[in-house]
Amino acid sequence: MILPWQQINQLSSDDCAAELTRCCGAQRWVAGMLAARPFASAADVYIRASNLWWDLTPADWLEAFRHHPKIGDVEHLRRKYAATADLSGREQAGVHGANEAIIQALAQGNADYELIFGHIFIVCATGKSAAEMLAILHGRLPNPPALELRVAAEEQRQITFLRLATWLGEPVPVRQRVAVVALQRADGQVALQLRDDKPEISWPNSWAIFGGSVEEGESAQAAALREMVEELTITLDPALLQFGRTYFEMGRWGLKCIWLYQYPITHEMDAAVLEEGQRYGWYPITAVASPTLEGHPIAPHHRSLLEWWAGMRD
Repeated sequence: MILPWQQINQLSSDDCAAELTRCCGAQRWVAGMLAARPFASAADVYIRASNLWWDLTPADWLEAFRHHPKIGDVEHLRRKYAATADLSGREQAGVHGANEAIIQALAQGNADYELIFGHIFIVCATGKSAAEMLAILHGRLPNPPALELRVAAEEQRQITFLRLATWLGEPVPVRQRVAVVALQRADGQVALQLRDDKPEISWPNSWAIFGGSVEEGESAQAAALREMVEELTITLDPALLQFGRTYFEMGRWGLKCIWLYQYPITHEMDAAVLEEGQRYGWYPITAVASPTLEGHPIAPHHRSLLEWWAGMRD
């Protein structure tokens, strides 16, 4: 019996490309997904979908953004985006029924946003009211352009996942959520933690970025800040904590989503006390090019995250 998600393997290249383009308008992402067929499982689809997305260039992200109508621009949605109008209409359902003041404020906010960043405001609108989307928009206006582009890219990643789930009839089966923080000094070196040598934890006796599980009802950002208190007894300034990307993989408990953040360390480590792990040290990002460091393995997904971060900085 063919399971619903397996249609991505069964469709012709042209038909599959058309469905994938409805999920995400970046053509290099579509080509990468086509080349990745056949997928082994629904989880495999989502892992490849996300990690292919983050391997693209900012130009590819902007291409995907251009396939979206402006939030609140319902007439434009109906005229220009007929191919995805049903999807976008459901995603932006919170706009319908909003009072005129909110609609006008969204229109003005979008204009302000485009003037600042050069692309439309992207938000995963599912389940959000017009007022909530307006608050999110205003909250993101102060972001530096490079950070805002990554934040928008993550919103696009979430939209893509929801559209894939609608198409394939298979929700994203995330079993574990983790937030990690690349603590980085002015000289560019990052802090790596040598994890405890306990078989019941992931990657025992290995080097990793500081961080841990996101608790039920907790945001990834809140988890990142909490973990720094619990693991190092340091309090980070939320305003300086910058989102990097998400990363999906199969962990020991199933599909895992990792949120990567970066924090520019100045004085915070002066009062640090290591509460978890055997020790930590400061290393250049290039040190993760090797699978081992000082005789211990480096967790592969953490290597990938730091290599990606180094590439974005370059």
